[in-house]
Amino acid sequence: MFSGEVIDLNTEPIMQIGIITFHFGANFGALLQAYALCNAVESLGHSVKIIDFIPERYAKDASLIGTIRNGIVSVLNYKNRQIKRKRIATFREQHFKLTDRRYTTVEDINNNPPVFDAYICGSDQIWNPELFGVLSPYFLDFVPNADSMKLSYAASFGGEFLDASYKYLIGQYVRRIQYISVRETTGIDIVREVAGREATQVMDPVFLIAPHEWEALLGHPFSGPSEYILLYTMETNNYQLLESVRYLAERCHMQVIHLSWGIRKRQGIDYIINNAGPLEFIELIKNASYVCTNSFHGAAFSIIFNKPFLVVPHKSRNIRIVSLLEKLELTSQMVTDNHSLYQLVERNLEYDTNKATRLIHNAIDSSFDFLQTTVGVSRN
Repeated sequence: MFSGEVIDLNTEPIMQIGIITFHFGANFGALLQAYALCNAVESLGHSVKIIDFIPERYAKDASLIGTIRNGIVSVLNYKNRQIKRKRIATFREQHFKLTDRRYTTVEDINNNPPVFDAYICGSDQIWNPELFGVLSPYFLDFVPNADSMKLSYAASFGGEFLDASYKYLIGQYVRRIQYISVRETTGIDIVREVAGREATQVMDPVFLIAPHEWEALLGHPFSGPSEYILLYTMETNNYQLLESVRYLAERCHMQVIHLSWGIRKRQGIDYIINNAGPLEFIELIKNASYVCTNSFHGAAFSIIFNKPFLVVPHKSRNIRIVSLLEKLELTSQMVTDNHSLYQLVERNLEYDTNKATRLIHNAIDSSFDFLQTTVGVSRN
């Protein structure tokens, strides 16, 4: 899909580039977008490392969640949790190049900043203050040299609007970034409002890797069923999504696999897989007959592999999916009530894949143009 300048990778890298993003969670999308962004920047001939910044607040929250879960489901799900952790850890070890130093506080990264020729913040919801508050490292405020190149790639605010209490501070940080790109159209409006700057909309980096390159990561034949509906949820209780997958299964006479974080088997679900890692996530979408999801990256990989899919809005983080579907003219794949569900199932969840592919290619070219304009410099 990439149609940019061909770089001779047998020579020395053009620049040393540091990327700061959400690389540390157990979320499949976060892991895969981090990998994809590094891959895309490396394809331009650079040497790339992820800046190993893990907010202290995240570590505390994760520890609390782990303690609660341990008291509830560990005995029942211990083996699968261990398999999942190992798969995620293996993916990180094999595909992430991290800085030698790990940072857990703003003070630490400000006092001992990593040194690179250029810095990228993104992608994912690094600018969503509802997650970890407004953390200055995700706006590259730690960069020691004022002349160093700083850019954002597909940064997301996670919603349509910013609370007024965050606007001034975020505006101050964003204003200091030389080249700004965001993932959603609403991000353009927010940047213009809070910083008085213009931003470029680019694709999530998972789209910058061709389908056959994602497939090459899997490395073995699929051993699952020949036909199934994949349900991938980011909420435990989304009635419309559960109703949609049950209705589709009845009409298609097909079994449902629920790619889940928990152990509860809901009505209409045939199998639960709760030990998957990021590569199993890709594999399950690639081989599914249909995908039902409310996840941004669930929808993204369905589109990448031209899968018939439906999306039910996420209750609190819907703008990401809406923006993607609008850009690719796929809003007809969204289910908001039973009427839209019946219409979508009537056409077998199909859409014009040729048109979608053409729009994706155009968007990918524009995204690589942004990278070429900023860090895709030619050798002297």
